[in-house]
Amino acid sequence: QASGSKLLNQFHLVCLWACGLLTVGAMFSCRNTCSMSNPTTDTVRFDPKAFEESKVVEHWEAGEGRGWVDLHEGDRLVVGASNKEQADSLVQEWQEEKQRREQEAAAKAEKEAEEARCKEQAEVAARAEQARLAREKEEREARERHERAAEAQRQQELRRR
Repeated sequence: QASGSKLLNQFHLVCLWACGLLTVGAMFSCRNTCSMSNPTTDTVRFDPKAFEESKVVEHWEAGEGRGWVDLHEGDRLVVGASNKEQADSLVQEWQEEKQRREQEAAAKAEKEAEEARCKEQAEVAARAEQARLAREKEEREARERHERAAEAQRQQELRRR
């Protein structure tokens, strides 16, 4: 029962946001205060079971008790507001906040990618430095072997004389 009253409260807020007047029937319907020209387009109807079963993908509180916005599966918004103007304002704030968070996430991802590139470049540079040092050591050892061999040959020639 508590879930049903919560659902009705949420629907009431959604209904107020959509057109300003709540009428409850076999299905919930929200009727505009102006005269109906087409009952199928002037009435918002939905299945409350489907409403309860859909999962909230994102919940955002405006703070200071001003209201909230729930994003449900299927890109459906439920707005907790007392009137259409407040609901429109909350949706605008939520969209701006969402965009700010996305920009921050993109900036963070870019920073992490840049850090990874820098780390990789440092590792490549370290491996290149190790390879250079190993090459220099081999060249030095080869030069020393060559010098020792040349010295040994000179010593043999001096002994022969």
